[in-house]
Amino acid sequence: MLIHAATVFMGFFAIMNPIANVPIFLSLTASDDGNTRKRIALRSLLLAFGIVAAFSVAGKVIFELFGMTLPALRITGGLFSMSVTMGAFALLCLITYAFFLLGERFVCFIGEGALGVITRMMGLILAVIGTQMAIEGVHGVMKLRGY
Repeated sequence: MLIHAATVFMGFFAIMNPIANVPIFLSLTASDDGNTRKRIALRSLLLAFGIVAAFSVAGKVIFELFGMTLPALRITGGLFSMSVTMGAFALLCLITYAFFLLGERFVCFIGEGALGVITRMMGLILAVIGTQMAIEGVHGVMKLRGY
């Protein structure tokens, strides 16, 4: 269970990439004061969490409604349990919120070069996760079809 939670968290971390999103958040909120910046960060991350939570809870209904299969979902993104998934994403939202609030200091601390390296590493991790999910999905389809 712990390995699954860590895997889900790292997948979400690579997808959401709070470190690389700090400069974007800072540029979008550059003219806002600290309190406004906090409200924007909190509102956007609560919205992101709400969307993931809603789809996690409604996943089975969505599957049945559209006649989707588990291997099809694995091909397009993987399947995780509802509670490890929402917990991992909630933690990631909190981490991203902290990065957004401390963004200017963080970027100054690590520097633009390190930020670029981290962004590229997250992209690589995300690509590998996507490839693994596609492999598992194709394997599942082949198994379902008796190959």
